[in-house]
Amino acid sequence: MTRGLEQLDVLLGEWVVASKKYSEGRGLTSVTRIEDGKFLRWESSEESDLFPRSTLMIGSKWEMSKDGKQWDVDFDLTYTKQ
Repeated sequence: MTRGLEQLDVLLGEWVVASKKYSEGRGLTSVTRIEDGKFLRWESSEESDLFPRSTLMIGSKWEMSKDGKQWDVDFDLTYTKQ
């Protein structure tokens, strides 16, 4: 297991996702360990076709950068474990 990654164990499992900004649909997220615990795999799908399916490897905050230098939190999500 990658050192420090155990702090994210609370994310493991199945989640229902809602956003106040994008209230037109809910999402489903599954978080599992992969590669002998070196990474977390985060798979998301949404009820609405407005939002894409995604697969992520976990290691940082939900940030975005327009110039590759300044990073800011993109948006907040609320997760409710099923």
